[in-house]
Amino acid sequence: MSTRRYADGMIKRGVTLAFVVLLLSGCAGFGGPGVAEQQRPQVESDVLTEAQLENADLVTAESVRRLGEDDDGREFYVGSGDTQVCLIVVEDGSAASACSTGLPLTIEVPGVYHAELWPDSAATHDRPGQWIGEHLWLANRP
Repeated sequence: MSTRRYADGMIKRGVTLAFVVLLLSGCAGFGGPGVAEQQRPQVESDVLTEAQLENADLVTAESVRRLGEDDDGREFYVGSGDTQVCLIVVEDGSAASACSTGLPLTIEVPGVYHAELWPDSAATHDRPGQWIGEHLWLANRP
């Protein structure tokens, strides 16, 4: 086989592989890395108010899913925007969010709590703190 034919074949394989990777990346749920909760249909308990969504930058209302509540009454949600996954915290009716293109995603309120959102099958549940579901780890910060 000539060097030119070999090079042409390698270029075609590379373009095909790149196309397959792009196709598969489009199947990753709501705009990027996420957690299993994002794959289920949205239910009433997942819905945030308009005022809460205003404080949750980059999050589309349809992408929000409730993860659970901690012992102090804070509610935690996962949502997403174009290419980011977001962790939303609702406390006393007000919402705040942090977003990232990759997980784990961390939110820390000094002196209050530390929260980490982990992707599917990456969380290690053998550390002290509180787990909310399979993906959200919390630690109090006195």
